[in-house]
This record gives sequence, structure tokens and C-alpha cells, in this order.
Amino acid sequence: MFTLGMCYFMFNRPMEYTEQYLEKKFRKKPQLIDANKKVLHDGYNYAGNIHAIANTYTVQPAKCEKGIYRNINGNQATAWGLLAAAEKSGDLFSVALILSLQLHLF
Repeated sequence: MFTLGMCYFMFNRPMEYTEQYLEKKFRKKPQLIDANKKVLHDGYNYAGNIHAIANTYTVQPAKCEKGIYRNINGNQATAWGLLAAAEKSGDLFSVALILSLQLHLF
């Protein structure tokens, strides 16, 4: 939470979404809500007070054309890259790797 608070400062983002998420996730444990919010805000304030971060950045929403998009995470991207490399190399180990990875991807 501390590091997330620092990221919110660096990228000039509002923390309301995370605060709402914490309230929903820990609704039966108000102490955890308060503790997580405190650490989140402490990280934000720390980043603002240490003056080690010279600039803050604003990331504008992407302008995407209408269409169908695929969303993958880093693990999936790595697996797809390994599949492509294995196919290009064509060795026996790579064939086993392709079969193994395909089981996890599909």
C-alpha cells in the first residue's frame, strides 16, 4: 500500500478507487480498512515530502478505435514469446515446451 501511495503521487492519480475497493474488500474488518488507508496515504505524503521525485506525470486515457482487443498479462506475453521462439528454433525440447505452454494458455 505504501508503494501504491507513492505511485499515486508520481502519476498524479486520485486514490478514491483504491479506497472504495478497500472498503468493499474489508467491510467486515474496519481495522484493516483504516490501516490500509493510512499506509496508502502515508506513501502518498512521503513521496510528496522527500522531494526525490522531481516531476509528476499525467497519463491521458488512450484513444482507441472501436474494435475487439485482447488483454493479456505479463505471464501470458512471456509464454507467447516463448512459443514463438520455440517454433522458430524447431528443436525437440521446444516442441515439448510448445505443447506444455499451450495447455496453460488455452
